[in-house]
Amino acid sequence: MKHENEVLHTLNRLLAVQWKPEFARFKSHKILLIEYFRRSALWAKTLNATSEWPILDIALHIDPTIRAAETVLKIWHEHLARLGENHHVPREMEYLLECALYWATTKDRLLTQSFDLPEPYEPIILMYERGGFFYRSHEGIDITSVTAISRMNWQAYDRDTPYDSLEISELDRIDSEDSYTIRKSEG
Repeated sequence: MKHENEVLHTLNRLLAVQWKPEFARFKSHKILLIEYFRRSALWAKTLNATSEWPILDIALHIDPTIRAAETVLKIWHEHLARLGENHHVPREMEYLLECALYWATTKDRLLTQSFDLPEPYEPIILMYERGGFFYRSHEGIDITSVTAISRMNWQAYDRDTPYDSLEISELDRIDSEDSYTIRKSEG
């Protein structure tokens, strides 16, 4: 969906996040994180930035001169400071979400249209909107303190086909099931 001002739309989504874990949604959090890793891998490969994967500032590789406005970044940083130490956004993830603001700035300038790749940050923003978070460690990646996935390299996620739908109703259905196996979607 195209918004008149992608930066303000993205900032407003981030500011609306409750930053409270929704443990019952861990299945969709896992799907969304894996989908973010997949999209990030596609972008990293295309932009020759695989050494930075998975926390990748895609906009920087498209045009390093375009950054989010200082006022936008100030609002974002002040918001995070008001949350205090008890929020579930590790520094690395704060930076990742800041990269989403840079991406939105690049979209506003119509610099993303020549790439036939999926929106890179949508799954991770959606994961946070649904009460998810993640931490990387040497052993793996902790998702919402409920489940984990193994650490893998970008090539493990380098595929054109998404794993699952990102439709809210589908994510809600998955979270309500007793068990669920992540699958590659057929289209």
